[in-house]
Parts: sequence; C-alpha cells; structure tokens
Amino acid sequence: LIGEGVTYTKTESFGITGNLSLVKDGPGLFVWGGGTLDAAIPITVSNGIFKLGVTTANVFGQSGKITVNGTGQFDLNYSVSGGSSPVRKKTFYIEGNGPDGSGAIVNNADSSLYGYHLGHVVMTGDATIGGCGFVEIRGSGNGIDCGGYELTVKNAGRLLVEAGTYLTNATDIVVDGGRLQVCNSCTLGADRIVLQNGGTFMNFMSS
Repeated sequence: LIGEGVTYTKTESFGITGNLSLVKDGPGLFVWGGGTLDAAIPITVSNGIFKLGVTTANVFGQSGKITVNGTGQFDLNYSVSGGSSPVRKKTFYIEGNGPDGSGAIVNNADSSLYGYHLGHVVMTGDATIGGCGFVEIRGSGNGIDCGGYELTVKNAGRLLVEAGTYLTNATDIVVDGGRLQVCNSCTLGADRIVLQNGGTFMNFMSS
C-alpha cells in the first residue's frame, strides 16, 4: 500500500487471506474500514499512517504481528468504552516517532475512554506512544518490553499500564506532555522517569 500523500479507505467487506504480507509505505493515510485480515498475515507500517476504521474485536484474528518503523504510524482510533480492540492479540514491534513526531502508536479517538487496546509491545529502537486518547495495556502477562531503549509518552493522551502487566527494560521513560499511569501489581523497570512539558506520572502501585 503506497500512498503519495492521499487517503484510501478500505470499506469493502471481503477478507484477505494467503501467503503474503501487508506493507504500508508512502506518506499517505490508509484506513482499514471493512473486512477481515488473516491472523497469519504480518503488517508493516514503514511510512505514513495505518488507521483502524473498525471496532469489531476479531477482524484481525487472535495472533500475528504488526511492525511499525521508520516514519510509520499505527493509529488505534479506538473509542469503545471498556471494549476490546481488533489488534489486542497482536504483538507490536515498534521504533520511531511516526511521520509527525506524535508516535509510532497513537490513539487519536475519544480521550476519556478505557479499553483493552494492546497486549504485547516490543521496542526495537527508541519509540514514542502518543495521541489524544487512552492507550491501554491489559491482560495478565502482557506488557511493553522496551529492549534497552527510550520510551516517550507524548501529547495529551494517557498510556495506562494495567494490573498484571509490565513496562520494563527501559533506559529512560520520558513523559512529554502526556500521562503515564501504572497500576497495582504491574512491573515497572526503567533507569529514569523524566517529566517534561507538563507530563504526569501517576503511580497506583502499592510498592
């Protein structure tokens, strides 16, 4: 999928299966607005924005991987209160800050709604998670492995690390104008937590 600064929305109901991969390149916006994608098909976003336009929980299957690198960005665009994102069972491999610096992963939907957005995230380089909405890590044993890199939480949204999950192996965690919230019984591991430009760290851990 190569978009030279244009927007394309897939609204058709047909699914995609087969021995292939799905790659988003070019500076445009691609919106997945209909149909299913076989869980075995990997997604790579290396430039531009791949945006979810559906909220059905299982349209992308119950496994598989999504890689975001270069100047690519994955927009969860999820605003179902208490719901389960279509990509919650995917493993994300991320590095970079997206095309505009706002994040490799963002949620630019309603800022006030909780939900099961992400499960496993592995950083392969310094990376930013941002947007105006919640990005919530949920599910026992899930979490973010920073891989010895720096994680930045940016913009007006909130990265919420729920109970039973982890945010570990970070050098610095930089909260740049956003919020990082860690909940009781999650595992947190970083050399430093740096707050700047109004960033907030909310610690609900008992120890």
